[in-house]
Amino acid sequence: MINFFTLGQIHSHTLPNGKVWDKDGVIRVFADTPEQARAFIIKHFGLQWSNQEARMDYSYPKGIIADIFLAPPTMKDFGYQDAHGFDEEGGWEIEGGEEAYEAAVEKYIARQPLF
Repeated sequence: MINFFTLGQIHSHTLPNGKVWDKDGVIRVFADTPEQARAFIIKHFGLQWSNQEARMDYSYPKGIIADIFLAPPTMKDFGYQDAHGFDEEGGWEIEGGEEAYEAAVEKYIARQPLF
């Protein structure tokens, strides 16, 4: 399950590696539940984050600044729908879903520690 977190309007987070995460970017967290994703964000950022969303409908200048994998990505996270009946076909419901899923799997496999 994907969760998106924004980091508020008036503060920034400087990571030990020198990267700065702020209001202009979004953190994408792959987790089994929204509660697991929120607990991770609170553990690492305290209460200095702004919003948790189930999908990203907004435009941020830096876009997605980090992918955090607490669980592996799934095809359903990227718009794949199973067939629901005998005469229905499953498939990708959004354009680019398959390519985005494959890119996320590659990131998951090659993931590096964030902090």
